[in-house]
Amino acid sequence: MSQNDVLGLNSEYERWLGRTSGLSFPRGVTAFDVFCAEQFLKSHVLLSDQDVLSGLVGKSDDGGVDGFYFIVNGAMVDESTEISAQQGQSVHLVLLQTKEGQGFSPTAIDKFDTFTDDLLDLTKTPNKYGRKYHNKLQDKMRTFKDKNQQLSLPKTTIDYYYITRQDVLENEGCEMSGRKVVATARRHISKATINDSTSSMQLGFIRRLEYDLPRQRLFHL
Repeated sequence: MSQNDVLGLNSEYERWLGRTSGLSFPRGVTAFDVFCAEQFLKSHVLLSDQDVLSGLVGKSDDGGVDGFYFIVNGAMVDESTEISAQQGQSVHLVLLQTKEGQGFSPTAIDKFDTFTDDLLDLTKTPNKYGRKYHNKLQDKMRTFKDKNQQLSLPKTTIDYYYITRQDVLENEGCEMSGRKVVATARRHISKATINDSTSSMQLGFIRRLEYDLPRQRLFHL
């Protein structure tokens, strides 16, 4: 990533901070978390600002997951959502891992692999999970498992985003860990479309900012 790209990203983030300086975010949620979620969810036009905030789960015992979004036919799903019996509905699972002050390590990405196995194995119960998760994340995992079993032949897409402000290249270990995450997801949902941004973390972020910024959200007011 060029120095101009780094400057552009940091400048946009600073402008965003200025526009949102009067807003308060839930405990444990950083401004950078909100900024990243907002940018990477722009294609999901039906999501509200509250939906964006509600999916932010980063804190102790988050399994490496800072953002969790379970979307069916463009709408955020929670425990009260009624699932239609219609076949072939569009399911989108978006998982974010953000690092504002550092790059990524294989260990950080490996957390995604354990989480993926715990989440996508619909038969696995909390006492069988590979690591401990905080209550809010466990609730989202339970909702995903319950609602997913009500879906009939869904068309599933999973997006993994590893986002950092640092101008560092992922090493070979990170690439291997990223491939392992995708393989685990594929093992559980063989026909899913799985998008993994490990190989273009920083540059992919810049590109998405370039194309997505014209759409304004409440956070920008």
